[in-house]
Amino acid sequence: MKTLIVLAATLLSCSVFLGLAAPAAAVEPELRAQIIAARNPATPAERLRELARHSDPRVRAGVSTNRRAPDDVLIDLAGDDHSLVRMLIATNIDAPEAAKMKIARDEEHAIRLRLAHCGFMFPSVLKVLTQDESVDVRRKVAANLNATPEVLRMLISDSNTDVRRKVAANRNATEEILKLLAMDLDEQVRSNVAAHKNATPEVLGMALGGMARGHPQPGG
Repeated sequence: MKTLIVLAATLLSCSVFLGLAAPAAAVEPELRAQIIAARNPATPAERLRELARHSDPRVRAGVSTNRRAPDDVLIDLAGDDHSLVRMLIATNIDAPEAAKMKIARDEEHAIRLRLAHCGFMFPSVLKVLTQDESVDVRRKVAANLNATPEVLRMLISDSNTDVRRKVAANRNATEEILKLLAMDLDEQVRSNVAAHKNATPEVLGMALGGMARGHPQPGG
């Protein structure tokens, strides 16, 4: 239910920008019908393919939110020239891995940031985002509850302290990850390690004992 609420809120905000929430007189009846059809999960696949090629981005945006849209259609829309069409692909939990991978390499920071924040994300996509140039994106990945231990291990040596703090607080951090972070020079990182549910007595002792002194900080 929470996921549906988040998606509805995202669609509403994008709808306002695209004019989907404009007064009735602002959208022609034919165009309105096409927008509704694009968003309707019951619309046949071939019709969705046609709508995905529509010249109006409001129609394409509708298809990009459709959980029943064919995978190849969503993959194509992930490269759409309208940024909000791509943003809605990022938030579509039923979009295929290949579509999300395209979004992970999107040129717009805000779109990659939104993708990193989404739940039910493919680990392969999160791995790509761990290498993102934006600290904000990497921070979102570190905090993502779907980040696997493998993904989190890619961030334990991140040069940004906030990223490492998020890794240490992520519920999926393993004992191995916590041991490495227990030696971090940052006090908050060690505090997060000590408070973690997976912290063993050994890890707890390392974190509270301040064993980071004399060790190089991850990431240089």
